[in-house]
Amino acid sequence: SISLKNENHHLLKKINKNANKNNFNCGYFGSTYEGRGIDIIISLAKKNPNFNFYIFHNGINNLDTSNVKNIYFFNLKFKEVKLFLSLFDVLLMPYQKSVSIAGNKYDTVKYMSPLKMFEYMLSGVPIVSSNLSVLKEILINKKNSLLVSSNDVQEWHDAINTIHNNRDFANILAKNSQNLALSQYTWDKRAFKILNLVSEKK
Repeated sequence: SISLKNENHHLLKKINKNANKNNFNCGYFGSTYEGRGIDIIISLAKKNPNFNFYIFHNGINNLDTSNVKNIYFFNLKFKEVKLFLSLFDVLLMPYQKSVSIAGNKYDTVKYMSPLKMFEYMLSGVPIVSSNLSVLKEILINKKNSLLVSSNDVQEWHDAINTIHNNRDFANILAKNSQNLALSQYTWDKRAFKILNLVSEKK
């Protein structure tokens, strides 16, 4: 079992309390390096003051959001992520056309297959993501996610409000995404595929 720190216990209670008040909670899990779309989330928070935006990151946060009252930053270890994913109404994946890794070096957008995407899919929460080619190998717009232009804040705004205003549609997206992940992209499924590939090459 995972032992949560006191501040994370407090966070769990806070998110649940917000949910009970019918607030709409948007979650992002990942780094805040260049190209991860944190600026998009900040813009969304400004456009949607009645929604809450939670950013769970790797401890590097140089962003000034002091004038945005509905965005919250928290440091969270990877092993704790699964405890929080299902608490949200929508999960955001606003990758930009150029995505950096540690130290804001190297562009990985052409080759990435983000673990975060599979964790999101397994959570049973609807996903809004950038419509990058590498992500569209798995995510399908209006079937298991909503895909929008990476840097178009209005499209992101429209997408999260679609999730907010049409819960039946949102639930269908989430269920389709979860079913796909469970059938093809769990750790066991991926390991089995790799072992099959190795066996075929022998």
